[in-house]
Amino acid sequence: MLQPVVNTKTLHTFLLIFISLCLLSVCDAATKVCSKEEAFKAENDIDNLKDWDSVYRSYRNFAHCDDGAIWEGYSDAVGNLLASDWKSLYKLNKLCSADKGFKSFVLKHLDILIPANIWEVIISNATNKCPNGMRGLCKAILKRNDAVIRDIEQDKKQGKHSAVTLEERNKVDTQTSEGKTCEMEATKAFWGNAAFMRECAPPRYSSG
Repeated sequence: MLQPVVNTKTLHTFLLIFISLCLLSVCDAATKVCSKEEAFKAENDIDNLKDWDSVYRSYRNFAHCDDGAIWEGYSDAVGNLLASDWKSLYKLNKLCSADKGFKSFVLKHLDILIPANIWEVIISNATNKCPNGMRGLCKAILKRNDAVIRDIEQDKKQGKHSAVTLEERNKVDTQTSEGKTCEMEATKAFWGNAAFMRECAPPRYSSG
């Protein structure tokens, strides 16, 4: 019986083309540009992030728009869900197990934008209420907290001030008039130049 003849040179070329196409696909996904329309949709979607399914759906649709006010919205949603809806951790664990990119997304949004009182609840949950079979996720949350603390301490050493450290320093609620002033100071510290801030900051930070 005749055996099919395999042209190794042709096979090698085919494999190189296939690998190149795969790499181009990955690079394209990683460098996808967020259009104005997508940014608008992503920012509107922030208000609908009430559970992990909605966060995951938004991540799949708008992860490439994760910046500025959108980043802040994701951090707020992640922090609030871990603090106030701990019983849904099983759902987060399931999504993270199936999609490692989503796990990285959630962990990076455990950041200095989350208020200290929310962090305290999250740490208490991860330390004292971690369900069986989810120790890995709880450890990752606690490890992320350690990293955030290191970042804050490093910022303090370098004379930088985040919105969180300013609020802690002044002991004010950002919903009060004093807090709004504190928040504005934090925003100015971030943007550096007040004129530039008025041009580029989200509307709620603008004075006019």
